[in-house]
Amino acid sequence: MSEINSKEHLYRELQQHLDKMPVGFPATDSGSDIQLLKYFFDYDEIPVLLELTHQYKSLKKIKDSLERKNFSSNQVKEILEKLISKGLIGWKNMKDGRYYKILPLVVGLDESQNYNRTPEYLNLLRKYMIESQFALRLITSKIPQLRTIPIEKSIEPQHHVSTYNDMRKIIENIEGPIVLLDCICKKTARIDGRECKQTSRLDTCLVFNEVALRWLKRGFGKKINKQEALEVLKKNQRDGLVLQPSNSKNPEFLCSCCGCCCGILSLQKMIPNPAEYWTSSYQAQVDPEICEGCRTCLERCQVDAITFKQEIAHINLKRCIGCGNCVISCPNKAITLIKKEKIPSIPNNSEELYESISKLP
Repeated sequence: MSEINSKEHLYRELQQHLDKMPVGFPATDSGSDIQLLKYFFDYDEIPVLLELTHQYKSLKKIKDSLERKNFSSNQVKEILEKLISKGLIGWKNMKDGRYYKILPLVVGLDESQNYNRTPEYLNLLRKYMIESQFALRLITSKIPQLRTIPIEKSIEPQHHVSTYNDMRKIIENIEGPIVLLDCICKKTARIDGRECKQTSRLDTCLVFNEVALRWLKRGFGKKINKQEALEVLKKNQRDGLVLQPSNSKNPEFLCSCCGCCCGILSLQKMIPNPAEYWTSSYQAQVDPEICEGCRTCLERCQVDAITFKQEIAHINLKRCIGCGNCVISCPNKAITLIKKEKIPSIPNNSEELYESISKLP
């Protein structure tokens, strides 16, 4: 086998390995899958990547396995550090050393390009997304990677809001660092010549704990305290952004998204029943006796869940994701959030989330 064919074969092996992970990385006929992998990964990094899965693995286990394939301990360490410096693998420090895991394309590899987004990269990504139908698979997963937490002021005091649904509690319970990042979706829109309709700010997204440490190690983002984080989220709420943490009780990140820029939210708008594929505990309800047809809520809704019939707002429950934007904007308080009859279960952390996704039929 020639050297070129050998390299192509190894990239194909990596694609197949990634496709066995919970989110997957399907092949394409055109080879756009391999082109994208070559953008992210160097050839010499692939043997190490093939040792990683969506679950954390110790350095000792990785080295033991690769040493049997004639890789030295120093080689393994160098490659892992190189992957870390590019933000292409997950890692965390434990009492017995550092552990590593592979990252999905979304949320993971794509986000690693937050501060290196170019038209060339976006062309590669979009070609792959379209040809592989990756985006469709992503937004129609029965267990999504993101969920919605309601805007704080949209919840009436008598409602019991679970800790993992409460923005303030999420921030208060963070034990590690908090880092403020630019929104990759709004940056992508700017590259395309579009501006966000909701806000002119780019720095709207938060990452926590191990993920925050990864960004700090790469020299990106701004480390902030809990009060500063809450202030950022208050601004995001005022601008009508939807609060979307990772789908776990101990989230790794908290995005604030809009229907015009957000990759996942804008794609969700294209399907007739986004609420079916969204983790949310609430849905909006209109009191027709109070609604005066001002249409303020129509402008605030990011998923096209509101229509007007005879000048009265109507909520399409197949579309409503329970963010509360319409509630706080209604001047007559004609809209409220009510708890869904069936509350979705929330995984404890990202490992449980991806394990659950991997078990889907």
